[in-house]
Amino acid sequence: MKRVVAMLACGACSTASSPPPVAEPRPGIDVRIVPHDELMSRTTSQQPIELPFGQSQNGTELVVALLQRARVAGASYVGDVAFHMVFKWRGSFVECETKLGFGDAPAPAPPPAPAADADAGDPYSTEVKSFEPHEIAFVANERDLECKQVAVTRETEQRRYASRFDGEVARKSDDIPIDTVMVSEHVEQCSPEHVQHQAVRYDYQMRLEYVPPDWRYLGATYAGGVVSESPPLCYAIDASSLGAQPTHRVTATFGFRGAIEQLEPLHAPSSKHWR
Repeated sequence: MKRVVAMLACGACSTASSPPPVAEPRPGIDVRIVPHDELMSRTTSQQPIELPFGQSQNGTELVVALLQRARVAGASYVGDVAFHMVFKWRGSFVECETKLGFGDAPAPAPPPAPAADADAGDPYSTEVKSFEPHEIAFVANERDLECKQVAVTRETEQRRYASRFDGEVARKSDDIPIDTVMVSEHVEQCSPEHVQHQAVRYDYQMRLEYVPPDWRYLGATYAGGVVSESPPLCYAIDASSLGAQPTHRVTATFGFRGAIEQLEPLHAPSSKHWR
């Protein structure tokens, strides 16, 4: 499976394509990834969520963990998904942010013209404003996460009749018989595997040993259509805002049809310490 102070725009994002038709949660896939407008219109309450992670992380694993957290919290929809990756470049911290969009990835806009200054022509400048991410094509040999939907059968108890006023129940007693039945449902099954394939990634993602999410699978399964990440927007960040141990993070908004359940701090699965 193939799978955030001074501002520096390394490629502004153009408007994404029209979103796919509304996708309702369905049995086995009870959480949907939706655009912001749909998230706001189809839910009664929302709550931001943040998932920190470290270096050498698989993106598909992160998204699956995020969706599982949404299930546990009782959310029906997830929106505003964004990835924030922090790294040190020429002695300063930089954060690159990508956002999830619906449709094919927009082409990056030309970077703004640099302001004229004394260091403009200095190739050894330590100013972080000169950082621009670049895509690199290479042959990847890495651990990836293979996910698929599989049908499973489980045993459950079920009332034989929906109401005690059913004619047959009323003739005998007010008790509705309980039957043990077998039901079939679809669940997500993921397993790690080593793959070798042609890949195109940004240079900072390669440096951080990050494997992007498999949006082909995740979009088809959880969004009902094509989803993709925007080109990165990178900017300098004050080291004092990062704490003792800088981490990358996924941010999103959970959408609830009812009351919000209080969430505990969330940690990424199988992430390594920052190094």
